[in-house]
Amino acid sequence: MIALLCLPVLLQAQNIKIISSDWAIVETLVAMGHAPIGVGDKRAYQRWVAQPALPPSTVDIGLRAQPNLELIRQLRPDLVVNSSWFMQLQARAIPNAKSVSIDFFTSQGIEWHHSVAQTRALGKLIGQPAAETLIQQAMQQFSHQSKQLAPHAKRPYAIVQFIDARHLRIYGNNSMYGQALTQLRLRNAWNMPTNAWGFSQIDLLQLSKLPANTRLIVVHPHPANVAQQLQKSALWQRLPYSRSVNQIVLPAVWSFGALPSMQRFGNELTASLNGNKVGTW
Repeated sequence: MIALLCLPVLLQAQNIKIISSDWAIVETLVAMGHAPIGVGDKRAYQRWVAQPALPPSTVDIGLRAQPNLELIRQLRPDLVVNSSWFMQLQARAIPNAKSVSIDFFTSQGIEWHHSVAQTRALGKLIGQPAAETLIQQAMQQFSHQSKQLAPHAKRPYAIVQFIDARHLRIYGNNSMYGQALTQLRLRNAWNMPTNAWGFSQIDLLQLSKLPANTRLIVVHPHPANVAQQLQKSALWQRLPYSRSVNQIVLPAVWSFGALPSMQRFGNELTASLNGNKVGTW
């Protein structure tokens, strides 16, 4: 969904000062060369999203759900761009700022064509060519990488994040990771129902129900002691995923992201499968 309020002039401006608490919006703006002047939880963005990196000039406006409105007023943004989830950050609290709602998520999760459409909608705020450039780059990247990964397409892949040594989030086709897998022409091993965020919460034993030839993709971050505890877990040691040949460990890639997160996931996975990069727990 996108709601544009009173933007007859801003739609064509190239120097709009934008703030946002939604990292999918933030990463897309940065990728299009128009970094926000203010971002919610900047330090956490640097850990969970990482790339594309925020410039030093971008100000941390506080917690994403409870931003510092006084600081935002001092920044004097022209535009507040947020998903519906963060619309408690309303432009009415910020003099002279307009409000735009853009949702990369749907009620069914993340979907490639919807992400492309929302990228175009966001691009209209800063200049349409920037959005089209990003979309074309993503499409060309996945087309190239899908050919590179064709020899790896025989095995299904299960994408997980460890909550602790006994519990995991496993991501379905309606997640950012699942949509990236589809663009890479790789098969997702998890076809059970997921929540609106695109994942199911499972315990370690449920990994045994995956197809026998599944390869596990472990995405950071996870608690620091998980690897040590798994080494002591008799159940984990009996699972095929305890062996390095059946696992891939990737750095943090924002699971609720947009095209830039899909691109980064594609880059990291391609590098790992081609043997150019070995992740560590």
